Amino acid sequence: MDNKKRIYLDHAATSPLLDESMEEMVLSFENDYGNPSSIHVPGKAAARSLNDYRGRIKECIELLMNHEVIESALSRRRNKECSWEVTFTSGGTEANVTAFWGILSARKPGRIVTTSIEHPSVLECGSLVKRIGGELVLVPVEKSGRIDPARLLREVDGSTVMVSMMSVNNETGIIQPVAEVSRILKAKFPRVVLHTDAVQALGNIPLEGILKSADLVSLSAHKIGGPKGCGALLRKRGVSIKPLICGGGQEDGVRSGTENVPAIGGFAKAVEIVSSTFQARYSHMVELREFLHELVCRGAEDAGVEIKVNEVAGHQSPHILSVSVLGIPSEPLTRALSLRGVDVSHGSACHSRKQRHSHVLRSMGLRPNWGTVRFSLSHSVSMEDVKSAAAAWVGCVEELKL
Repeated sequence: MDNKKRIYLDHAATSPLLDESMEEMVLSFENDYGNPSSIHVPGKAAARSLNDYRGRIKECIELLMNHEVIESALSRRRNKECSWEVTFTSGGTEANVTAFWGILSARKPGRIVTTSIEHPSVLECGSLVKRIGGELVLVPVEKSGRIDPARLLREVDGSTVMVSMMSVNNETGIIQPVAEVSRILKAKFPRVVLHTDAVQALGNIPLEGILKSADLVSLSAHKIGGPKGCGALLRKRGVSIKPLICGGGQEDGVRSGTENVPAIGGFAKAVEIVSSTFQARYSHMVELREFLHELVCRGAEDAGVEIKVNEVAGHQSPHILSVSVLGIPSEPLTRALSLRGVDVSHGSACHSRKQRHSHVLRSMGLRPNWGTVRFSLSHSVSMEDVKSAAAAWVGCVEELKL
């Protein structure tokens, strides 16, 4: 099928590059060819651009914390001291691993408490934590897919150095209780750092509570229309971490390596756009998801198949609809949809095409005989797209049910 006619509903994996981000990157490629660490004129020009991009992202973060609307790319708040430090990374994975390594290295190795539904870049830190002399504790989620704050906090003790929990699950879109955990955690253990993987939260849900609660926040550019290979670790002032990547001391010594200024420019532009248009984007995705939910449920009833929507009412990001069908394998259903021109995922794209039962769905008690697809939406998806995708899903289910 012609790519122009495809219906792309896998934005939780990656979103197409925004035109504005591309334009910003092209300008930066043309003008910022110098090394930002060099003292000659081209180097200083690149350094100015890098600092400008960092400042623009800080402004967006400060405004999101205060639930305001960005009025211009260069905000009136330019001279206000930001409560966040921004360290640019190669993406959300590096930001997560930097948080783990950085805290354990900066403090006496101790316990890190996290959840069973985290991104692999968090779960795979177990061996790293053990090698440093620490301990990684995985707390199971409830059958709903949401963590019980009391159960999580029971694992926190005097040896705990960090609690890490994602803001929005990348497979189900279920919003986790970051603010509630923070409130209880900081009252009893004020020195314990709270890290959140907010890769799926930025641009999809209000961030005010998350940003006011966490000490470290991981972000990724390509989930919001920025370039792949670029992300950031936000760090509240006063939180000290050691570098994962050593070398020339770039990024205030937190992340060495020559900064990818054009990619950072594209990231900054994407952050500005999703922040300034957030309310309209959010409302549109809420309508899209409700419509898709209705069509899928109605279609399943007509097709005579049993389904389960993996969601928690009142704690759901509008950009993800995860639907499981009894007796129909995930991969054939995903492939059948792709042949019909509808691009979805059967989990997340973080395992580099390894086919295995989702650890997230397994944590929720869903058995492998339930085949799951994840529809993930964005501002660019239309109601007509959703209608066509639902019809294609029903057609595939009817073909595959035996």
